[in-house]
Amino acid sequence: YRLVDLERLVRGFGLVLGGRKMTLADLVRVHRAREGLTLQQLADRIDLSRAHVHSMENGKVINIGVISAARLAEALSLPLECVADAAVESASKR
Repeated sequence: YRLVDLERLVRGFGLVLGGRKMTLADLVRVHRAREGLTLQQLADRIDLSRAHVHSMENGKVINIGVISAARLAEALSLPLECVADAAVESASKR
């Protein structure tokens, strides 16, 4: 792949927002909206409370377990690596 193709691929998966890597909060907020899901619908799909998903979107939750990350990736139609990368980016901001 050329660098431009890789950058387009990364942007396509939603790993970059405004020229910076997405945090977990960014990823959940942007991709939940893209999928047309309410907080409750996403919470039901990943077996977490609505309040927990809300906290994720607001950057209050940065640590996410493997099972929750896998469920989140599936619910948002993303590769697991995207969710993991966003979680790492969130942790690096603290």
